[in-house]
Parts: sequence; C-alpha cells; structure tokens
Amino acid sequence: MTDTGTPIVRMTDIHKSFGHVQALRGVDLDLHAGRVLGLIGDNGAGKTTLVKIMAGVFPPSRGTVHYKGEQVRWKNPSQSRASGLEIVYQDLGLVPIMNIARNFFLGKEPRSRWGFLDFDHMATESLRAIAEMGIFLDDAEELVENLSGGERKALAISRSLYFGVQVLMLDEPTAALSVKETHAVLDLMETLKERGIATVFITHNIHHAYAVSDHFVALNAGVKVLDADKADVTPEMLTEAVIGEPLAQVTSHSLAASVGNGNPEN
Repeated sequence: MTDTGTPIVRMTDIHKSFGHVQALRGVDLDLHAGRVLGLIGDNGAGKTTLVKIMAGVFPPSRGTVHYKGEQVRWKNPSQSRASGLEIVYQDLGLVPIMNIARNFFLGKEPRSRWGFLDFDHMATESLRAIAEMGIFLDDAEELVENLSGGERKALAISRSLYFGVQVLMLDEPTAALSVKETHAVLDLMETLKERGIATVFITHNIHHAYAVSDHFVALNAGVKVLDADKADVTPEMLTEAVIGEPLAQVTSHSLAASVGNGNPEN
C-alpha cells in the first residue's frame, strides 16, 4: 500500500446497527487529499451507511472518526458541511423547477448592498464555476429540469467546490447516465484530484470505479473485504471481492443452472 501521508479522514472500527440489523461491522477507512477512493460493493453492502457516518448523518454505534487529525463526532450534516465535508446523493439535492443560478446558490444567496438578491452575480458565478468543471452552459436562467443528467451532476459538484468542500462523497455518480454523460462525469474526477479534493466514489459499477480511483475499499454485507491500491488489483479481483467468490466459480454456477433449465449456452 502506498504511503500517502496523514489521511484527511480516518475511520476506525466502525460499527453500525439499526435495531437487529448489523449494517457495518468493524470497518476501517483512510481518505487522502487529492486522491479518489473507490468505495465498492453490491446494493446493501453498507457503502452509503459508511459515508453517512463520515458526514454526520448519523453516529456510529461503535468506532471513531478523525478529520484532519482530530477526533470528531458530528451532531448533524450541517456541522460537517461547514467543516468541508459533503455528500452528493443520487438525487443531487437540486430543485428541478428552479433555474441553474438559484440552485447553485440555494440557501447561500448573495445580496446587494441594498439587501436584494444579486441575480447578476449568481448568474455569472454559477456558469463560471460549472465551466471550470468542463461543462459549458449558456443560460443561468435555464430550469434544472431541462438539463441532462451529466449537466446536473456537474452543477451539484461545482456548487460543492465553490463553497469550499475538502472531502466530497459521490453516491453512484454515474447511475442512469448515457455513455457520453458517464465519460463526462468520470473526467470530472480528474479535476477534483487536481484541486486536491479527497473524493469518495461510491458505486457498484466496478469498471467506472477502476477508471478513476487511486485506491479501493470493498464492502460485503457490512464487512470490509478488500483494501488496496489500484496498482495491486485488477477489475476481476474487485468483482470477486464484491460477490464473495471467484468469477470462474460464478460462471460455472451460471452455466450449470442454464443447462439444468434446458438452455445451454452456445
């Protein structure tokens, strides 16, 4: 494992229970500035639960979270966000019937010296910030509901960067995107690294994660089953960690089931 210095986030022995359901069991995780961590696992593996603990959505049942070398126990997401951590969920936290500029500054609207909303500043700054992510939009008055999936992702990510995010957690950022939009979002990961942002790329899509991540943590049923640099793993190894058995064995099971159903593969 590559020595990348002191992590900006360190999670140690994280457990989380919801009643009788054990969502996480003894998970450790280090996150470094300027690197993308691919947090992978099947649906229900515990990925989103882990980052919600990192962001203060709810506390761990057991374990510790350190941010910039100090132990923290966020009371709520607003507290962690003020310190530079943010999650961009699949729904992006956007209001479709509002325009680009209003969504970009939602809750943080700048005002003129007379106390009125500064619409010109909002329009100029929102388009400029989004353009820095490689996505060029013409009209800040355009409603978000008219944007493509990739443009909406760029809006949500650029908004986080504009307001000083240092740790960005992206929950399934390539879900429901076209091939072209997916490539645009993956390109955004390089921009985040260049800006020194510590990024968590949360996904069950191994190939998307492998394309952009520097390091991987794989979860299976709430347990960490892999923690490795990209140089030390292949996509096949990541897939095997996620599904819990060798790919050859899975293929054998699938073939046997197909033959048993009278549908042998050609």
